[in-house]
Amino acid sequence: MTPGDVKEIDVRGQRLAYFEQGEGPLVICVHGYPDTAESFSPMVDALAQAGFRAVAPFLRGYHPSAAASDGDYSGITVGQDILALIEALSESTAAVVGHDWGALAAFSATMQGRPGIIAALVTLAIPHPRALKPSLKSLWRARHFLTYQLRSRATRHLKANDYEHIDQIYRRWSPTWANNAAAIERAKTCFRRPGVAEAALGFYWSWRSEQRHKKHRRTLSQRIRVPSLALGGRQDGALDPSLYQHTPEHYTAHYEWELLDGVGHFPHSEAPERVIPRVVAFLDAHGRGE
Repeated sequence: MTPGDVKEIDVRGQRLAYFEQGEGPLVICVHGYPDTAESFSPMVDALAQAGFRAVAPFLRGYHPSAAASDGDYSGITVGQDILALIEALSESTAAVVGHDWGALAAFSATMQGRPGIIAALVTLAIPHPRALKPSLKSLWRARHFLTYQLRSRATRHLKANDYEHIDQIYRRWSPTWANNAAAIERAKTCFRRPGVAEAALGFYWSWRSEQRHKKHRRTLSQRIRVPSLALGGRQDGALDPSLYQHTPEHYTAHYEWELLDGVGHFPHSEAPERVIPRVVAFLDAHGRGE
């Protein structure tokens, strides 16, 4: 992907940047933290070759997408971004692939969308929200959710020493991923842009507010009623992989899940040779909206 490949679109008054390839049924690939849409470039290529129209947006606040003017980066809102993006792209249905915060956006879009708008769901590194039960192990691994709430301190810490914290995150969350230098530099290049660090942390700040909103919590705890695939890593340092064992009851349609050996929190980047063919095959079978 080159800068010239990036397009922009207005989605409910929010300017989103994205890149796309291919023609056919729409698949939207949504990145997480600390990452960018470019991490999905190999998957976008593979989906295009398989006969899909693959679109990878940059989450609101991640350059070159605009920051949220109201500071809203909640799961409900980013899910609505995905639903509005489908309409803005002149499509009536789409499959969604999401990683990390992008997985929450994908869950949220599926839970809020009218029947039929989400044809299939693929989530990477995040199990169904109802499976995220607190335990000492999971709380320790997800301690960044708490430390990031100290807003000024978290912002300074993230930016310190040319975003050294991002290096630490990749090492801790994906301890077996040795060839991560390009991914780290890609993330840092994005975060060096004015306002991106604050926007990225804004997802965590909005999450705290959302937890106090009973209607939002109820929305994000619904069962999933579309064909779904969930892939996680056994070496994920950001959450307890055993949480996936509690997910099947939260899906009422076809559901597959797998924990990948030797993989941490960034499955599509760490093991593209295993993840991408699995995702393409799943969407070929379930994501064409037929």
